[in-house]
Amino acid sequence: MIKKFRLPLLVGLLGLCLITLGIDFSPKVNAGQNYYLGAATTTTAGGDFPVLAIAFDGSTDYLLRGGGLTGAADTIYGIVSVWIKPGGNGVLGYIIRNTGGKHGSHRLDTNVFQFQMIDASSNIRVRINSSAILAASGWTHVLASWKGGTETHLYVNDIEDNTQLDSVATATDNTVADWSIGGNTAGAGKYAGDMAELWYDHSQATFDAFGDFSVEANRRKFIDVSGFPVDLEDTGAQPILHLSVRPGDSAGDFVTNRGTGGNFVDQGSIAVAGTSPSD
Repeated sequence: MIKKFRLPLLVGLLGLCLITLGIDFSPKVNAGQNYYLGAATTTTAGGDFPVLAIAFDGSTDYLLRGGGLTGAADTIYGIVSVWIKPGGNGVLGYIIRNTGGKHGSHRLDTNVFQFQMIDASSNIRVRINSSAILAASGWTHVLASWKGGTETHLYVNDIEDNTQLDSVATATDNTVADWSIGGNTAGAGKYAGDMAELWYDHSQATFDAFGDFSVEANRRKFIDVSGFPVDLEDTGAQPILHLSVRPGDSAGDFVTNRGTGGNFVDQGSIAVAGTSPSD
């Protein structure tokens, strides 16, 4: 005589089998939300994570925080990652700027990229330049990190291109009154061109975790081996600043900071660009 199994026993046996097979039915993280869990993300067939870009017109468009970055601290550390597609050559364009120019991530009018950090006494403490002339068209990925007085790194399109001009172990001034994107806080030095996936942090913990970009695995958190964007929410560390637009987003979503430092306000009329670094 065959006895009937009770339902709870059947459910228990089924669960045991699924666990044994390694099948995970736990709730999944929505990649479109802001989690920063460091989990694997589904990518496209080419390995690139689909993103959109924002067009800055160089005339009226720039973003203003309207206050300091929430949680900012004066440190000797920094990491910046950004994709840019400049609209031309020979024009200064600020990517990140703050009150008094204490933080300067910008494309110089000599068509090289520079990171310049200044302390509360207006002394330059970190300054690194690329040497190669940036393309006047097409997408360029710029990735930099620094630990004042110890090490600096600068990679352009995943190729090392670092000219260190200054590096001093004195904290730079990040606790200022205001921050801006695509121009300085007064609206000068506006960047003309497209921009995507802007990521910045100045914590020691983040730098210690993956700020040494001579290690390829650390660069892969920001650009894949084929030269395409990756999901920056998979770095495993939520930065103070991360501006991004993804498929399905509008241009207005770019001002919403996925980092911890607070949102920005569009001072012009930014628009979704016609191309992106994922193309």
